[in-house]
Amino acid sequence: MENPFLKHIFKQAAIQEHTKEMNKDKKFSDRLDYSPDEITELKPDEVFVFGSNLKGHHRGGAAKIAMEKFGAKWGIGKGLSGQSYAIPTRGIPLDELAGYVDEFLQFALIHDDLLFYVTKIGCGNAGHTIDEIAPLFVDARQLDNVRLPSDFLAFLDLNFDFSRGTKAPKAVKLQNYGQVRTLADLAMTLNSQNHYDNPQKLLADLNPLIYLYRRRGTVTDDALNSFKAMLEKNADAWFHDGQFDIDQMFEHLQNEADNDSLSAIDLIYSRRANAKIARVVMLMNEIARYTNPKDLIKDIHLALLGHGANRSDCRPIIWNDSFHYPFYFFESGIEHLWNSIIDNDGYLDNDKLQKVMFDNHEQSVLTDGLPNVIRNDYNDDGPCHPEVFFPKEEGTGPVYVQFGDEIFVKSCGEGKGPRQWQELYEMQFLRPVLERLCTGENPEYIYTTVYLPIRDYSRPVYHTSGKVYFENEKEKKLFLMKHLKEYKADQKNNEQS
Repeated sequence: MENPFLKHIFKQAAIQEHTKEMNKDKKFSDRLDYSPDEITELKPDEVFVFGSNLKGHHRGGAAKIAMEKFGAKWGIGKGLSGQSYAIPTRGIPLDELAGYVDEFLQFALIHDDLLFYVTKIGCGNAGHTIDEIAPLFVDARQLDNVRLPSDFLAFLDLNFDFSRGTKAPKAVKLQNYGQVRTLADLAMTLNSQNHYDNPQKLLADLNPLIYLYRRRGTVTDDALNSFKAMLEKNADAWFHDGQFDIDQMFEHLQNEADNDSLSAIDLIYSRRANAKIARVVMLMNEIARYTNPKDLIKDIHLALLGHGANRSDCRPIIWNDSFHYPFYFFESGIEHLWNSIIDNDGYLDNDKLQKVMFDNHEQSVLTDGLPNVIRNDYNDDGPCHPEVFFPKEEGTGPVYVQFGDEIFVKSCGEGKGPRQWQELYEMQFLRPVLERLCTGENPEYIYTTVYLPIRDYSRPVYHTSGKVYFENEKEKKLFLMKHLKEYKADQKNNEQS
């Protein structure tokens, strides 16, 4: 079995050599490249970064040293005082603590004339662990004027150093790039580096990546603006004969999905962001039938821009993946299938994971058709939710919801309640477009209890939570006739009253 300590030593040597090259012309290249465990003196341009409580009662540990030696003030529990910087950690939940770390990193970015030595904040009396706190400082490695404790660096190097040699799995079709696919690619990338012999270690290493992913945001404002710029640049290829060519859009994004200029993890994040944007744009086009890029860009501004992840305060934004049910299904699937996805030596085999968790199901659907796969390989969820179907073998396929005799749609969660609607999250962006199409002199839709197309019946019908599915065109036509008749009768009654 590979010795992880030696592996780390060799990796550290390579990183140190790389850092020396990078730091040749940097302001603080002559200083220590880490924060020592004991700091007894500072140069005039150096700052001691310590964990505090919000009341600024610096009674012990690094806080006491900061007050006695480096100018920290009693009663100031956050920010710069003297040659010390306080980050609140005591009694602070991890999500809130992450915000304070981000605030510090923003401060360090602005004050690039100062060198900040970070102590092991939060890992003493505050009760947090290195594997909880170190990931919060992953962005600090991009700053020349922040030094981290060696324990933090060791954790980050072992778990987050994907820039040298480690490759992300080859991208699948972005149309299929959902939350579970994202988790699988993250897991396989980790496995390429760490070679797991038990599922618990894999899932433990996956958790910090998920945490960082949530902080970062699935779709950032940068990702949205990048997509808009891509659309403007490729307008002639994406629009022709008065139609928006969705296939061209996906083909272009697919070419970006294996971009070697990004680290493995950033590439996976980028794939998921592009897949999510593209899916919303695809659904918008089904509704609006864009004939030119100008109209699409208008709706992008109306429905999409302004809703990206705000990296500065890390608030939950509607674009962000929750990873709640998908992570539960992926985690239980990995544990259940472990013996089927390891090699002869007991290590996780990425090819087997891909085959067992994804390829076998997709091939069965192509060969036998989805309704037959559901009948053979799935169980319904019992009398309370007979419309929801789970794979008999946990982890071998997605959850499906039945909307007709032969209509089965992938669920965006556990398939129950509002999550039976596959477009539940996208509706937050589709609703403004539907509302726009309900207005004007020649509206394309009207709203009754659902959004109904009134000119082009090939356009989809939408419930407030997602798309309405029909067994066939006849069923859809009867549905439209019934609701349009009711709408006209209501309009007539309103006019008479």
